Amino acid sequence: MTKVRYEVDFAKYQSEVELINARNSVEVGLYFIVELLIRGTLSEEYNVINVSSRRKWSGDDYPRYISGAGFPDLLILHKDKPDPCATVEVKYLPFKNDLGETIDEQEQLKEHIKKFNTVVYTNCLEWRIYHKEIANSITVKLGRYHTEEIEWFDASIGKD
Repeated sequence: MTKVRYEVDFAKYQSEVELINARNSVEVGLYFIVELLIRGTLSEEYNVINVSSRRKWSGDDYPRYISGAGFPDLLILHKDKPDPCATVEVKYLPFKNDLGETIDEQEQLKEHIKKFNTVVYTNCLEWRIYHKEIANSITVKLGRYHTEEIEWFDASIGKD
């Protein structure tokens, strides 16, 4: 089976995020680039699905995809397992420099971690990966929102 390639280099990623910021300034506008980036890192055994539109849906698998805080934005699934192995929560960037800092966001994180164990939390400038508890996280900062513009950090950091 031929794998569909999902590849985004940093320059393309920056361009997409800046376009979304300039022309489609809503959270849902970021879903595609986040999904594309995550798909590009996964092996063929995994898939990403957008479940954000299921908020008013109540199918048979409804309980499998919802936490105490509601539906996440995206789910990462293994093709041989019925339950999601991770969830992705996207926040719109200009208003979310302090990612996960509000009480509502903390509660959302806690509930998603309790249900799914692993949560990827991003505003496209900062990526946080939580596993089993809020204190157990990895953070990658690609840039920050500064006076209505995105200030990107040096993409060469950490490269040989």
